[in-house]
Amino acid sequence: MSLSDQKKELLQRVSASITIPDEEKLRILAFAEGRLLPPLTLDSMAKHLFSPDTNPERFDFIMQRVMQDPTIKSRGSAANELPLEMKNAKKTITDLSSWLTDKRFASLEIQQIAQEFSYERYDLYTSRMFLLQYAVDEGRKKGEINYENIKGVVMVVLMRDSPKFLKNKSNPRYIHRFKSAISDSGISIPVQKKIAFVELDKALEQFLSKTYNEDEDYELLLELAMLRDANNENVRSAAMENEALKSMYDDAAKFTLSIEEQIRLIDEELSHYDLEYTMRKREEEGMDRINDLNSWLFANDRDEDVKKATSDPEYRAKLLEEYQNSQAKTQEIT
Repeated sequence: MSLSDQKKELLQRVSASITIPDEEKLRILAFAEGRLLPPLTLDSMAKHLFSPDTNPERFDFIMQRVMQDPTIKSRGSAANELPLEMKNAKKTITDLSSWLTDKRFASLEIQQIAQEFSYERYDLYTSRMFLLQYAVDEGRKKGEINYENIKGVVMVVLMRDSPKFLKNKSNPRYIHRFKSAISDSGISIPVQKKIAFVELDKALEQFLSKTYNEDEDYELLLELAMLRDANNENVRSAAMENEALKSMYDDAAKFTLSIEEQIRLIDEELSHYDLEYTMRKREEEGMDRINDLNSWLFANDRDEDVKKATSDPEYRAKLLEEYQNSQAKTQEIT
């Protein structure tokens, strides 16, 4: 099958998809015709724009500005798939990873779909990366590695849409940096695994509404807004006045001229909406199960169990199992 036929088939799948809203179908078609840019957060696009090998200045800029650490400087990409100690362990594959000039390990992660387990996921990833710091480089002895000379890990997670655990209307900040640990006695210590979560949708909203602070890092805010929606006319107009962002915009436009890349990006869009649809359906089914459980508990005068299940996930799981067993027995009788 020719590349043109592959592209045509993909666009037909987009048109027929039940998981993609109609307005998004029109946007994908416009991108395929060269009238709009695809999301810059799509995997292959982001890896092209921010590669530590081909575009280290972009990688360094966003890592430095988000983490407020001017010492972050890439010395080239690191292995994408980290080695495993245990054969039965699941793989941890990062998006854009780099060893820094000061021997820290850095990673730029792009999250296309809001996920409620994001902190747990990236805490695990940084732990895995941190363990690499406690390994011997070629030509060094194990005795040279100790707890004092471990350099640490830096991770920035760009989130296209904010997950629920970060949504807080009373908190206008769109960057959340985890740089220290605080004990229940009030003692604060710096952590070796520094993680920052960036809400791109909130950054775009503040840029467009001009509700950001006067001392805001405007250049960073504009780049984050562009990553969320490069086709917004106000964002694009402002980006064209910034040499670095204009270069990134032009680079993205040139990248999408390739029919091979168009096919890859359209396929990523399809996968993105399919996964989002599946996650939404699972969440809806989960809510239906909880509603059914609560109705059953109320019908059996177990109001206190409803209250306890609301704040105790383990207790709720036991009640769900009890409810399912009860329903199964009822079906057997009938």
